[in-house]
Amino acid sequence: MAVPEFKCVVATSDLSDNSADGLRQAALVAAKADRFYLLHVVAPAELLLGRDYGLGLEVSKQALREIHAVAEQRLKKQWEQAKPAGYSGPAPRLMTVDGSPAAEICNFAESVKADLIVIGTHGRTGLTHILIGSVAENVVRRAPCAVLTVRYSPKPKKKK
Repeated sequence: MAVPEFKCVVATSDLSDNSADGLRQAALVAAKADRFYLLHVVAPAELLLGRDYGLGLEVSKQALREIHAVAEQRLKKQWEQAKPAGYSGPAPRLMTVDGSPAAEICNFAESVKADLIVIGTHGRTGLTHILIGSVAENVVRRAPCAVLTVRYSPKPKKKK
């Protein structure tokens, strides 16, 4: 069976290790695509808490620009670390948007007429899954195109 070719691929990242596995898989699919986007959604909680951006609780327009700049730098670094050696596909366009992650991922995919969304999963279960929910699950339900979910596989810890 032939692997389908996608013209436009949107890979998502929450800037965690979980996302790196998804970016590696996205690169394999996007190698033959015409357009490739890496998307990070700055969620409302990140805006309120500053999510390690070191900017405190009050978010001004300047702070929001700085959050997006830092997120884009981290996204670029994550891509450089995750992309397969010898990757020769289109250079990904780095994008950051504000809002609810699942909704914004679907909105963005629709706006660029994506054929595929690639999203990493945290593999949460039980009470944590109920309380936090699953962005990947919501994207699968609402996506305007195909969705490839990539389960995070933690690397074994090195013995000392």
